[in-house]
Amino acid sequence: MKTLLLADRYLPHRGGSRRYYHEVARRLPGVTVLTGHQPGERAFDRQAGLRIVRRRGIRPNYAVDAGRLANPLLNVLLAYLPGMAAMVFWTALEMIRNRPGVIHAGGYAFAGLAARLLGPLFRIPYLVYAHGEDISSTLRRRFFRGYMFWILRGADRVVANCEHSASLVARCGVDPDRIVVGYPGVDIERFADVASRPPMEIPRNMGPVLLSVGRLVPHKGQATVIRSLPRLLKRWPNLIYFVVGEGAEMARLRTLVDKLRLQKNVHLMGGVDDASLGRLYAATDLFVQPNGEVNGSLEGYGMVYLEANLAGLAVIGGRSGGVPEAVIDNETGLLVPPFEPDALAEAVNRLLEDDGLRARLARAGRKLALRRGWDNSLAAIFEADRVLRGDLLNTGRATA
Repeated sequence: MKTLLLADRYLPHRGGSRRYYHEVARRLPGVTVLTGHQPGERAFDRQAGLRIVRRRGIRPNYAVDAGRLANPLLNVLLAYLPGMAAMVFWTALEMIRNRPGVIHAGGYAFAGLAARLLGPLFRIPYLVYAHGEDISSTLRRRFFRGYMFWILRGADRVVANCEHSASLVARCGVDPDRIVVGYPGVDIERFADVASRPPMEIPRNMGPVLLSVGRLVPHKGQATVIRSLPRLLKRWPNLIYFVVGEGAEMARLRTLVDKLRLQKNVHLMGGVDDASLGRLYAATDLFVQPNGEVNGSLEGYGMVYLEANLAGLAVIGGRSGGVPEAVIDNETGLLVPPFEPDALAEAVNRLLEDDGLRARLARAGRKLALRRGWDNSLAAIFEADRVLRGDLLNTGRATA
């Protein structure tokens, strides 16, 4: 029985949810991924080992800065409605041609709309994925909240990426029996050999090394790390902080670095390839990403902490969102209050000064990461998928 996975954005577009959908798709029977166009897609699609169908128009029109418009209806019309219409049209065409048995909708806004409209029409069950931030930010927006409730409550299953996200889904009125928790996993082959890789070359007499990896957005907390450095440099005058990632915060982070005169200590790397990232991990003493919540945007889980654990590092995260499920406080890392530079500096000093504690956390973190490979982490999703396929066969919901 075939499967259709819908996503407005998909690899090679960077992002944890894109990787998550790809790992799900790789393990589904007879899968077709329907998504939008993306730079670098041809090389990626050739080696993906999946049927990936890319169609025009399937993506939000973020070129329109509609989020600042006072009228939410104009926001929808200018930035979202064209992408929604494209997703529904191309999904309908794909369903007519290939008759999938189950639909996996990556997010409620675009893919969820197509599944909500077309799943019942074709008598095909569907799952919608929720990542925490998408739910928490929409709960604050009256205009979109009802739309989200309609999508989620109509789904046969809602897949939450952690227990925290599941609690947010439950607040939307979804029956707890229809909520499935499928944790993001870790690509063990990709990160397990980091310790054997040649580390990034660090200038002599420089160190220790801190590292953050993620989109440059306010809730990730890179600015908090930079603000903690003046205090840390009193104890570690040659400390280096590498920031890997791209995003809207780049200009603000550069301004902050200049303001605090930290040009020698902070290196904003932008996006890096896997080989360079592996060398950075190998050169790093401590992974720091003290995330928090900003206007409903938060870290739904944080697979990057487990990737750092797998690379042999102790980690520091913010006590916010789903991160406490990825970072076990005082066991695989430390949790700190979000956006408090002094608290972060205290935690960093504690771990850098105590090699034994840092090594103990790193060892426990690596064991946890090895248990959370993708196959184990996603098992509940595939069980839900099998149940829906069984119900479909038993009730004859699908047409021939």
